[in-house]
Amino acid sequence: MVSRLPVRFMANHKKVLMQYFYIESRERLQNIVSRVRALSDEEKTKVYQDAIALFSARHKNFDTLLENNFNKLNERLSLGIKFDTAEGRLLAAYFSKEYSTQSAALFNPSIVRHPQQAGVDEGELRILLSLRATGESHISSIAFREGKILNDGTVLMEADSPYCVSPVKHQRYFHERLASNPAMIESNYDIEFSGDESITERVIFPLSLAEMNGIEDVRFVEFK
Repeated sequence: MVSRLPVRFMANHKKVLMQYFYIESRERLQNIVSRVRALSDEEKTKVYQDAIALFSARHKNFDTLLENNFNKLNERLSLGIKFDTAEGRLLAAYFSKEYSTQSAALFNPSIVRHPQQAGVDEGELRILLSLRATGESHISSIAFREGKILNDGTVLMEADSPYCVSPVKHQRYFHERLASNPAMIESNYDIEFSGDESITERVIFPLSLAEMNGIEDVRFVEFK
């Protein structure tokens, strides 16, 4: 007999990723930078402190995320300043944006046996779930939850973290015969999380042009 369990997965629009705010027009990009740099030191400090007050609590490693975005901006414009200055931090804030990964929906759960079963009582099973999260502009990413199935069939889910963390992208080696297909080259990559985040904080977000409309559902397979 199949029984419906009182387990519900609700989308949380407050879970946001910090991303680089990319502006294609170099002229527009330079105009924004020039206006920010024209502010007085007092104005720069105040605006940056306002940004800290509004956004820092929503992200883990806020400074690191800002610095990553500053480096991306610096690659395009060669700013000639360091991140660890009032001007550098403010520019990083101006070119950072938030993306709510679950603002539209959270659906299509897939469940597998968790690879880590240490500390689980006999007859119980730790489980890992992937879910398809859909955010603004209906871009899909992959979210995760974990829990445990008890001896009596009760399912207990771990608390969901309020944070989102993206992995680092590592471009993989490609054969020279693929050099004429840039899209295939860009889509051939590995991802790596730092390891200091919880499973529920991890988000696999589209990282290539081929994935610009989102990522399809994940299906895990256990190999023995």
